[in-house]
Amino acid sequence: MADRHPDDPEWHRAADGPDGWGEPGAQPAASRPKRSWKQRILSNQSARWVSTGAPYHQVGEYAGAGRLVEAVREFGWQITDADEEADALITTAPFRISGYRAGNVVRGTFDPFGPTGPGAPAQWPFLAFDAVEDSRVGRTVGHCFTSVPTMLQLPALRILPARFLTGPARGMQVFPTIDPIFDARFKLLARDGEQELEAFTRLMTDEVRSVLSAGDDLEEIWSVQGQLVASTSQPHDEPVLARHLEILAAMLRAVRAQA
Repeated sequence: MADRHPDDPEWHRAADGPDGWGEPGAQPAASRPKRSWKQRILSNQSARWVSTGAPYHQVGEYAGAGRLVEAVREFGWQITDADEEADALITTAPFRISGYRAGNVVRGTFDPFGPTGPGAPAQWPFLAFDAVEDSRVGRTVGHCFTSVPTMLQLPALRILPARFLTGPARGMQVFPTIDPIFDARFKLLARDGEQELEAFTRLMTDEVRSVLSAGDDLEEIWSVQGQLVASTSQPHDEPVLARHLEILAAMLRAVRAQA
């Protein structure tokens, strides 16, 4: 073996062992079972979003408390690392986000009929949380969610930036508003029916369209089981929560003003 050059195939066979495959009796590479494309993709952590459809963000060692920890302390909100209601809300997301659970769960109150910033007079409950996945390499955050109860039953409605992929539409169609500039930036989806048209007419007031248009078109909003839910594809922090509450407060004022 010492007289052979490493470029010589015989050098590798001699180095690997008497049968040329490492340990005596080892299985030749040609006869080993091949991994499927999904196994190969999922073995690469940086490509997990290909399978789940959800972008992810790595959060540092302080992730157990979440990025809202300072606001929680300041405003006296509750924070936990698990919540059944939040887990159930993740399953209602109109985009693919499989394999995640609710974490960094914050329960607090705000005033949707007055100032909407964190720390405003507390009158209306909200639930904020991250969709997280824990592994040996740390905590992965797919999206952040904020929900508020409407105290009214709304049909299934969905509002998302026009550049976002619609994904599973579940029989929904696009509803236009009276504002073509807004329609160029956002899509309104619902089933084709009088109840859905009436709900959108009540919901999409001038104020709601103005609040949505004032942002960076990052939020997706939907209604489910007496709740309005806003989501953004990043971990929660205080500015994101303030943005979610601003949008949801405008929608609460719209639907309850005509209740």
